[in-house]
Amino acid sequence: MPEHYEMKAEPGAFVISGNSARLKHTTVAEATRRNWPLLGAYGLITLASIIASYFTSQWVSVAVSFAFAVITFLVGLRMLIQVVTITNEVR
Repeated sequence: MPEHYEMKAEPGAFVISGNSARLKHTTVAEATRRNWPLLGAYGLITLASIIASYFTSQWVSVAVSFAFAVITFLVGLRMLIQVVTITNEVR
């Protein structure tokens, strides 16, 4: 059986400054600027999967949903890698 851990929030354990807020805004803006094609593709793939799910049934629907899930996972993973790269560059 796993052990029970109790986490305590202590004052001063996490401090956010103006520089942290600017870094986050810069990272989000840069990630959006660089990833707009991937964001668009992600949205279109999600929309296509909804439409495909509506028009299919039984095992065909399962196969189509699985295929779209794999594709959206790969596109999302690519976007995540881009954001991590951008964060490392900005810091």
